[in-house]
Amino acid sequence: MPFPILIPFIILLIFIYFLFLYIRKKRISDTFAFFHPYCDACGGGERVLWLALNAMHENFPDLNFIVYTGDIDRTPQEILGKVFFAL
Repeated sequence: MPFPILIPFIILLIFIYFLFLYIRKKRISDTFAFFHPYCDACGGGERVLWLALNAMHENFPDLNFIVYTGDIDRTPQEILGKVFFAL
C-alpha cells in the first residue's frame, strides 16, 4: 500500500506546477515606466520619448507603459491628445 504515501507528494507536485505557471504568466505581463518632467512640451526630447514608447509597445504589446510627469496642469487625455497631434 505505498499509494496513500504518494498522494501528498503528487498533490505537492501539482501545486508546484501551477505555481510555476502563475509566476511565469505574471513575469510576462510586467510594467515599464518612464519619468519625463514635461512630457507634453513637444520638443525634440519629447518626440524621442513618445516614438520610443511607440516602438516598445509594438515590440512588447503585453507590457504596460506608464509615464510619470511633472505636468500637473493637464489631464492624461490632454497630454495624449497633444502628443498625437505633434507626431
